[in-house]
Amino acid sequence: SDDPVPGAIRFLHELLIDPRFRVAVYSSRSGQRGGVQAMQTWLADHYLDAFGWGSGSATRFDAIDWPTEKPPAHITIDDRGYAFEGQFPSLDFIAAFRPWNRRGAADA
Repeated sequence: SDDPVPGAIRFLHELLIDPRFRVAVYSSRSGQRGGVQAMQTWLADHYLDAFGWGSGSATRFDAIDWPTEKPPAHITIDDRGYAFEGQFPSLDFIAAFRPWNRRGAADA
């Protein structure tokens, strides 16, 4: 129900118009009954409000894949992900982890 993060809809639009990329939206709610429909409705409201129904925007929006299982990906953008680079995080790091929107100024 929150508004999109500033810049998110523009970023999505840029991905959708660039032929190098396939966009898939996957969430922990993707497998829940009605979850994909709820995400589609929310994103359509924000995307089509920003870019309108003309000029192919609806067609671009329709190009988004909505998998119900985590898809293989070249890159995954997630606010709760950890970039694994061969070293496992400490248990203290995991216990203290907070996503970007839950961190205070001291965490920056």
